[in-house]
Amino acid sequence: MKLTVEAVMKLEPLTTGEVIAGHKGLSNIVTSVSVLEIPKATTFIKEGQIEISAFYSIVSSVDAQLDVIRMLKKCKASGLILSHVGLVLDSVSKLLIDLCNELDFPLILVPPNTAYIDIISPILDSLLQTQNQKLEHAMRIYDKMTNLMLEEKDFDDIVATLSKLINRPVCFYSHNNVCVSSSHNALSPEYDIYIKQNIQDYLNSFIDDKKDVYITSIDCKSTILLAPVVSSMMYYGVMAVFNASNLNELDSISIAQTKNALGIITLNKINLKDYNVLLKHDYINDLVMWNFTDEETALQRGLALGYDMSKIKVTMIVDIFNFSEFSVQYSENQLQKIKTDFYNTVHNELSYFAPENVMINFSDKILILFSSEKDASATQQRMLKIGEQLRNTVALALNLPVSIGIGGYYDSISNIKNSYQEALSALRISNRIFEKPKCTFFEEVQVYSFIRDSIDIYKARMIVDNLLLPIKQYDEENNTQLLPTFKMLILSDMDTIGAAEKLFLHKNTVLQRKKKISKLFKYDPFSMPYRLQFQIAIMFDSFLNHDAS
Repeated sequence: MKLTVEAVMKLEPLTTGEVIAGHKGLSNIVTSVSVLEIPKATTFIKEGQIEISAFYSIVSSVDAQLDVIRMLKKCKASGLILSHVGLVLDSVSKLLIDLCNELDFPLILVPPNTAYIDIISPILDSLLQTQNQKLEHAMRIYDKMTNLMLEEKDFDDIVATLSKLINRPVCFYSHNNVCVSSSHNALSPEYDIYIKQNIQDYLNSFIDDKKDVYITSIDCKSTILLAPVVSSMMYYGVMAVFNASNLNELDSISIAQTKNALGIITLNKINLKDYNVLLKHDYINDLVMWNFTDEETALQRGLALGYDMSKIKVTMIVDIFNFSEFSVQYSENQLQKIKTDFYNTVHNELSYFAPENVMINFSDKILILFSSEKDASATQQRMLKIGEQLRNTVALALNLPVSIGIGGYYDSISNIKNSYQEALSALRISNRIFEKPKCTFFEEVQVYSFIRDSIDIYKARMIVDNLLLPIKQYDEENNTQLLPTFKMLILSDMDTIGAAEKLFLHKNTVLQRKKKISKLFKYDPFSMPYRLQFQIAIMFDSFLNHDAS
């Protein structure tokens, strides 16, 4: 496909010419042709250009002629055709011939009466023909790839088509470095790891420079082309072409067109996937907020998205326990990775144990809508089992503590919103009152939920602060820790030994603090009924602190 100096010599009237020096440069590529009569025309000389000259202005200076050859070589010209030798230049200097041989720079002598136009015309015609062939080939490949895309063919069809065009094995690695298509048999694990590692090593270069990279095969006997499929806005993956040492220009055109097709298909997949996720997310949001006029509309919209919501009876919310603490320890990118790994782990586990249920990322938590078993009791038992399985799996795989809230069981789809709110309340209240990750049903904490939802938060805050004020003031003035001890005694139902163990204190220290606390009040805060109001106050304090955070 490419025009070389050797091919130029086969054109009329150059067939009557002779290569008198620089034979090793006959494979030089010719991209254009020009007349050179200005000895130092560096700015006008293009790489791959074959020059024609009679040395008219430097006919008497061999040194100047030698300088021209050096200049042409430096500018990566493909060769020099000497014309009118005998009419303008008496003869070709041996020094000129020796220099061209030394530089492997083709020096061609044509008959003295050969006109410039007779040399230029056939070369231009040949170059134009070559360009037309490239254009025709590019259009054929474009049409072929376009037809494949219009027929909604997948990666395999595109990759297989390229493999047949260039007669080489081809693979495509997606943006997350997974081989999603291979034209031949599956890659060996060794080669798969080798290519993945190289893609990872060159990833920044692929994204920033958008340039192809050649690597040697594992046995060092061949070359592998890694061609990034990347746009100015997005990285789609890398195409690996094996045995890529001798790719010709038509092969390169085929590869370039295939990269475009793979990019478009990937983008379509991403857009379609994102669109479907958005539709499903909007639907679930409308469901848990009940933005429907009737149940039939909700059911039909779910069926259109592949959900049979008539079987959904209860919700579960899965969340990383005390995730806010992670924000202090990790960067935003690391936090996003933790969330992604968490979601994928839960998704994989649920797909194995309960694939019929609906799972979606929702408000930074994972929402699962569960199908019913034979009755509410059986459904709840299964949910508890799955919930504990999810907690254990995430703990083992990611070393993350997981809290789970489970809402009530409802027969009507319009009441899924109630189950969702209950699951959310169960999760939040459980985290506060148990202060550890666990799986909690709403019915276990429904009284706490009722109290929290019924109180005047501002007034409750004032009452709690006022009730605990004597202890807080004493701690501030004396730099003591009476309040944590008081709370632990109340929450431990006055078990002094248990409170001491939880606070890592000696029993006598707890007893001493208890006496000091009693003296701060006009009544004994540890005896009933006064103790009850402090139990309620401490519960309120926990809720109010949680709501504030």
